[in-house]
Amino acid sequence: MLRRGLAVLALLFLALVAVVIPLSGTVMAADYEELFPDPPGDASPSYVDINYVVYAYDSEKITFLFSVRGDINNCYNSAYHYRVYMDVDNDPSTGYQVPGFPVGAEYFVSWNYVGPTSPAKLFRYVGSGSDWSWDVVSNPGIFIGSYQVKFDVQKSDLSNPGLGSEINILYETYVEGEGRADTVYPNKVLPVPEPSLLIAGGIALGVGIAFIYLYRRSMV
Repeated sequence: MLRRGLAVLALLFLALVAVVIPLSGTVMAADYEELFPDPPGDASPSYVDINYVVYAYDSEKITFLFSVRGDINNCYNSAYHYRVYMDVDNDPSTGYQVPGFPVGAEYFVSWNYVGPTSPAKLFRYVGSGSDWSWDVVSNPGIFIGSYQVKFDVQKSDLSNPGLGSEINILYETYVEGEGRADTVYPNKVLPVPEPSLLIAGGIALGVGIAFIYLYRRSMV
């Protein structure tokens, strides 16, 4: 009986470790990741022609990545923008109603080239739905590669209005004076579970494994 009890505790501990360590960011880069491709040749120049986008999150941040078909190092022009609109309440009637898409954005994150160390900016919508009225919230983490732009938005910055358990998003490249260049819309809400939910799931998994273990031992 003691051995069985110790086995249960050990399995629960391993389940917790399996969940908590990835959340800390020391083992895994993300707890969830999904890629969405885009057809070639639908935008010009090539560094605003999206190849694919990636959505990911961990316990502290949400990551948005653009992969484009041209070398961003050639984009020495502030007119070219990389944006992600975030509908955090999944209600297209609130926030900024993005033209052509069922997205009511409470936030968007953006980067455009204004120098070799250009910061990204996270904006919160303060308008009435159709006007372009935004306040700057923060400067999220950003990585610029030859063919990639990656934003790391802290969940704590998405607090007014707050981030729920799901999010609706739109990726966009934009050229000043011309308008929208390219878009990727996942066409579904994406998960953003809280760490507590992930930990609870790990505990439940551990209990299930322990139950199967004890059941099999009892049948021997």
